Amino acid sequence: MKTSDVTTVINTICEKLGIVCKTASDFVPALAKYKIAMAIFGIGVSVLFIVLSLIAIKVAYSYAKKHYVDIENSGAFDATLAIGMLTIAICVAFVVYNLYNLIGWVAVPNAKAVLYVVDLIGN
Repeated sequence: MKTSDVTTVINTICEKLGIVCKTASDFVPALAKYKIAMAIFGIGVSVLFIVLSLIAIKVAYSYAKKHYVDIENSGAFDATLAIGMLTIAICVAFVVYNLYNLIGWVAVPNAKAVLYVVDLIGN
């Protein structure tokens, strides 16, 4: 990894994000703000899907309870419950991943920026 590689990657990131960067000290705060915003957005969307999944499970349960005598043997309810629980599990994984990124970008933005640039150079 050469200095020119790092400079090229930083300049490319700045262009794509619309950031005016003359030095790396300008780059890190701007990138950190962007990454923090993206992590918060990811958490918000995941929480929204968790809430929607819980609502779908509740509606399916109410419907199955109202229209079926034996709710434990209702295939429609079982399918809805399985899909809802799978969606919730995936969304919880996204929340954990985004919290991990959010904590990293808030606590040590310089280190996360270096790791981000090194990852881009490696790919």
